[in-house]
Amino acid sequence: MYLGENTRHNKLQYIKKRPILRQFFCLNIFATFFGLSRYVFVGQVPQGDMMKKVLILSLLIVSSCAKKSLDETSTSVDANTAETESALTAVSGTLDEQSGSSFSTYKSEKSHLFSLLINQSQASECMRPVFASCSSSVRTMDYVGCSLGSSSKTLSGQASLTYSNPSCVLSADGDSVTRTYDISISGPRGGVITLGSAVKSDYRGTSYGGGGRITQTASGHDLDILGKHKVLSFKGINLYDVSIRTLAPLQITGGLSRSARNIVSGQLEINHNKAERTAVWTFNNLQYSSSCCHPVSGSIDIAWTGSKVGTGQINFQGCGIAELTEDGQSQSIEMSYCE
Repeated sequence: MYLGENTRHNKLQYIKKRPILRQFFCLNIFATFFGLSRYVFVGQVPQGDMMKKVLILSLLIVSSCAKKSLDETSTSVDANTAETESALTAVSGTLDEQSGSSFSTYKSEKSHLFSLLINQSQASECMRPVFASCSSSVRTMDYVGCSLGSSSKTLSGQASLTYSNPSCVLSADGDSVTRTYDISISGPRGGVITLGSAVKSDYRGTSYGGGGRITQTASGHDLDILGKHKVLSFKGINLYDVSIRTLAPLQITGGLSRSARNIVSGQLEINHNKAERTAVWTFNNLQYSSSCCHPVSGSIDIAWTGSKVGTGQINFQGCGIAELTEDGQSQSIEMSYCE
């Protein structure tokens, strides 16, 4: 939903999400346009040509308002939402994997995107690979339809952490760990998210992959997204296909745990392969909390190229709540799942 000064747009979005209000709203528009309000809302019985108009009005309502209701089922994802959730989960997923944070998001509301998968977002039964045993500098976790929390959502595939230190730890400056994965998250409603770190081309023909790498530094940690590819499909239809990589390492101070984590700076590139557009994010002091896998404060500056050209900014105002501002308009983006 859009926020801020655009009150008229707020009301339209509110009506749009509620079928009964939408039907009444459409009825009111058509009745007013044809001068039929007194017959529709007052109850006068139309005669002759007026009866024909009322019949035409009824057909328009059925073919327009009712059809719109069917078309607005959850079979599409806004490009801004796809980019935002894909990029943020790519960052938090890599950091949470090493810090051992839960899959749970601790957020009561659910995003439109995640509703395609399940009816709740808590996901805590599948374990992070950091808890697996260390073998030849690698910790690996295999997922075979493990349950994510008490929901019906399942996780399948494999995730691995490969360390530069043979003891599978980050103990000295220069030590690093690289996260690679081939994972799918499925839900009973027909939604499937696939996550891959293998090399793949984006819509521009640029190839990259490798997952995510964390390197310990004197001031904290650097995070490099070497290459990640994410696809959301719903009942066999691809809703989005996003490729992500860093252009400049994300510099992290405070620690890797959510309660201490602060992303001071860095640049991330998000390529929306279906929309054929590229977003470059510049991070500005993103902070997290122990109870949320998403940023709770800070901002991100955005520059778009490709099919969309312009600039914007994302501001975080609590767990899973982001406000995207561009061209004087603000869009609220809800994020509810952790990776």
